[in-house]
Amino acid sequence: MELNKTKTNKNVVELRQELMANGTTVENVYVDGQKFVCIGYVSERDKAACLKAIQAAVDGSENLWEAAQKLMINANLTDKQITPDEEVDVNGYPCLIDYDKRIICDHNGDTIADLDDLHCELPDEAIKTLLIERAANVLAEEEDW
Repeated sequence: MELNKTKTNKNVVELRQELMANGTTVENVYVDGQKFVCIGYVSERDKAACLKAIQAAVDGSENLWEAAQKLMINANLTDKQITPDEEVDVNGYPCLIDYDKRIICDHNGDTIADLDDLHCELPDEAIKTLLIERAANVLAEEEDW
């Protein structure tokens, strides 16, 4: 799907039901009149949450492509039960820190480094420093990151 890469003006998010050729009714989300995503068959509560998330992403974005990226990142992190507290740069690579899980991960929610081997209480600043150092070592060794 090609997304409009220009600044959104109205930021109107709406849900429209559409009849497919096979007779199935689907619900599509439109942003400023442009088809954005099909949300499939979900509960009314989930539909409302989906629309709210899309509206928030669109309102905080310069364009629909940026909004789509934010939504995909949030979906990946939610699926992996990661709640990022802070975004940091590790040698030019954007990473997310979850202080409760004591992990540093990429935007896909893939863990780069953790502190599972340390069984003591640490302040957040110490957790951050250790995670950044460990991530830097992993990223230096791994060409896939």
